Amino acid sequence: MGRSLPTKLNDMGIELILGARSESLPGTDVPGGGSVTLSSGQVLEADLIIPTVGSRAGTSLVGTLPGVERPADGRVKVDGLLRPSSLANVFAAGDMIAVGDAMTIVAISRQRPWLEKTLKTRASGTPLDKVKPYAPWGAKAPILILLGPERGNAFMMVATLGDWVTRKMKGRDLFIGKYRKLLGKN
Repeated sequence: MGRSLPTKLNDMGIELILGARSESLPGTDVPGGGSVTLSSGQVLEADLIIPTVGSRAGTSLVGTLPGVERPADGRVKVDGLLRPSSLANVFAAGDMIAVGDAMTIVAISRQRPWLEKTLKTRASGTPLDKVKPYAPWGAKAPILILLGPERGNAFMMVATLGDWVTRKMKGRDLFIGKYRKLLGKN
């Protein structure tokens, strides 16, 4: 993936600058125009800058519960049943939890059904020690990098796949319909 994506980006007229960090941004919360100064001293002028300088987990909902632990990344540590605290029947999912999944829509698309099943099982009276723990993807998680409707690359646990497979996987709407449905926004 690391060898083929730079070529595809170059073919699309996109300049890839490696080994430099942004030293200044006109803003970090909304897109806008302006200049970005890189650690190399280069200044880039742009009509549109979309700041993507990392995610911060929103943990205020569970942060004050008893027994909460926070790893260095600011997320909340959970056990195998996605419990963030010493309260046995409190569960969490999504970007806030440090379970081994990346902070992506793919992670929540796996956590949500597991959590729904676990809550239904618990509501039926089944003890939690009978529930199969959540298994994160970890380092073998699939990665899809979409470069518009026709191009992209996909890493699927053992191989990197190109434009045709990525296009077939992402569909005509680039997953938008799938994730709108997942998030209850249809």
